[in-house]
Amino acid sequence: MRSFLTFGVFYLFLVSALAAENSSKTVFVLLPGQPGTPFTVDYLQGMRKTFTRNTNITINIYVESLNLQQFPDPNSESQLVQWLSTKYSKLKFDAIIPVARDSLEFIEKWRDILWPGTPVVYSIVDETGRTKFPAAFTGTNFSQDYVGTVEIALQVQPETKHLALVSGSAKADRFNRVYALKQLKSLQKRLDIIDIPGLSTAETIKRLSELPNNTIVLVSSFFIDGAGQLSFAPEFTPKFSAASNGAMYDVYKRVLGLGIVGGLLNDYEAAGSETAALVIRVLNGEPASSIPIEQTRTAHLMFDWRQLNRWGIDESKLPAGSIVMFKTPTFWQQYKWRISGAIALIIFQSLLITTLLAERSMRRRAQESERKTAELSHSVLNSVQEQVGIINKDGILVAVNDSWSRFRPDNNMLLMGTPIGANYVQNCERAARSDETVEKALNGIRSVLNGTANRFSMEHFYHGEKWFEMSVEPLKTSAGGAVISHANITEKRSAEIEAQEHRRELAHVSRATAMGELASSLAHELNQPLTAILVNAEAASELLSSEPSDLEEMKEVLNDIVNDDIRAGEIIHRIRALMKKEEIHFVTINLNDIIKGVVQLTRNEALIRKVNLETELVGDLPAILGDSVQLQQVMLNLVINALDSSWQQKQGRRFVDIFTKFDDSEVQLMVRDSGQGIQEEQLLQIFEPFFTTKKEGLGMGLSICRSIVKQHGGRIWAESEYGNGASFYCAFPTAKAKQSQMSL
Repeated sequence: MRSFLTFGVFYLFLVSALAAENSSKTVFVLLPGQPGTPFTVDYLQGMRKTFTRNTNITINIYVESLNLQQFPDPNSESQLVQWLSTKYSKLKFDAIIPVARDSLEFIEKWRDILWPGTPVVYSIVDETGRTKFPAAFTGTNFSQDYVGTVEIALQVQPETKHLALVSGSAKADRFNRVYALKQLKSLQKRLDIIDIPGLSTAETIKRLSELPNNTIVLVSSFFIDGAGQLSFAPEFTPKFSAASNGAMYDVYKRVLGLGIVGGLLNDYEAAGSETAALVIRVLNGEPASSIPIEQTRTAHLMFDWRQLNRWGIDESKLPAGSIVMFKTPTFWQQYKWRISGAIALIIFQSLLITTLLAERSMRRRAQESERKTAELSHSVLNSVQEQVGIINKDGILVAVNDSWSRFRPDNNMLLMGTPIGANYVQNCERAARSDETVEKALNGIRSVLNGTANRFSMEHFYHGEKWFEMSVEPLKTSAGGAVISHANITEKRSAEIEAQEHRRELAHVSRATAMGELASSLAHELNQPLTAILVNAEAASELLSSEPSDLEEMKEVLNDIVNDDIRAGEIIHRIRALMKKEEIHFVTINLNDIIKGVVQLTRNEALIRKVNLETELVGDLPAILGDSVQLQQVMLNLVINALDSSWQQKQGRRFVDIFTKFDDSEVQLMVRDSGQGIQEEQLLQIFEPFFTTKKEGLGMGLSICRSIVKQHGGRIWAESEYGNGASFYCAFPTAKAKQSQMSL
């Protein structure tokens, strides 16, 4: 009997021990940086909370850090692998959790060596679009919605013109910068992106303080600054915000309250909780590979009420569902019941007195307000240097400033100086019979008065001496009317004309330089028809001296001379057309004709360099409005650059391809070469003045190309995968589309 009891107790103990062993699991968490950072604290806290709520399994967590951002030495990785293998040689992990991209890449590389077959649940990585993973891999795609945050910023700050993108110098910082720029590419037409990458903290603060007005700031990440110092978001965010000349936005919830306005903020604690839920499924026996990879749902619209007030942002403009934090209750919200009681008592005691004095007081205030308003309006009008006149809905002048009164009525000045009480619109109608400028102004005034236009403006020239800009704005009163102003813009126009002349001179120098590069090939091309003329002339001389003369053969020789002369003339004509220095004239042009002319100029240069120059030009290409000489310069610069780049390759791998295509609104051309290509960090700089990748280059060619393309209402950009050549694109609005825009 005693033996039976002893065996029973032993059996129960053994079963309990086995159950405890089966319900205890061990997971390994690999962090990208130091474990004490705010990001890792939030993430691990969310993970531990979820593991704690799971009562079925006891989960032991082991945490290690790669910290390759601070120690990027390639030997550090192999040493870390050896250290992990030794440290955890006696432990068997039931799941591995790589956090962020560096950790995922490390685990993918070393998992099968360190812990073969162990399930992996990744997080804080955006692998959207990836379909192939190693065995026993699952996780969540974690995206930083930079473009969503910027679009929200534009919604609440519609006057924004610039976006400053701040990033650090760590590997993860560089990746996040490229990741953000890729997202923000769709906004480049609306925003000027100011890139501030890899500077020290002090330099970054200085750049932020010098930002232009109407700028917003977005930090992609700043783990390590340009001086190599570790930097944590809760430390640098208040400094950046205090110095910045623009409102700061972010995608990280932890920095809300430290100086950012807000945005689509990711909650890393929630991300840790989501990851822990997936890990529990794996620990409960569900195969990792069978768990579908889904997008995280940890981003929320959150804003700091204090920063909204700092930057004058109306809370009502925030998207629906936004969470506003740190809202300080108003004095009324804190003491509304006491205030209400006091006000009720005062109202009751003062009601009789207020009733007796109200009418007289209101009358006096109205009279005084009317007098002050009239004085203020008169003072404001007279303080404006522009000539300003106000007309009612019938066109009668009701108020003018001193600048207006100093002018005598003159058709050439669009009737500035017309006295108060006169009908300005009727005077314009009479003057418009003999002056098209006045007729145009009259139509604009009418469109504002009848409400078909919100604003009208035009420029006019006075007696060949001065430029004025006339603007018409609706008068914001119930009676209607309009405000007409004439501003002297002579200095502005003179500066614009001078700048345009400088650009024209620079473009001419650039064309001359390009022709200089082609001098030898053009001389060779011109020598061929001249040599043929000489040979045919000698043959003609011999035919004339022979007896009897062969007139038919003589006729063929003379025809050959004529054809060769025409050929030489065409070569010289193309050179002269490109070298002409004259005013810009916009006419309808077929871009294919421009390309063909440039190809003829550079064909011989391509043959000399043994570069295969091919074109694929679409038929029925719509016409564009442009200056043929300037467009030839753009095309010639792109082709010469492509020949220079392709010439560096081995013979047989040298090619330059030129394509055209179009849609309803624009015509595009592409010049593609087989050269080495352009490094990614240089793609954003190649169109800047004095930036060049050539040893002998001045860095002005592509900058001039960009100016010319913009002047034609187009756009130019480059794409390149380094090592596989580069492609340059130009897009121009069709003549029909541009004329439609001009008519508006």
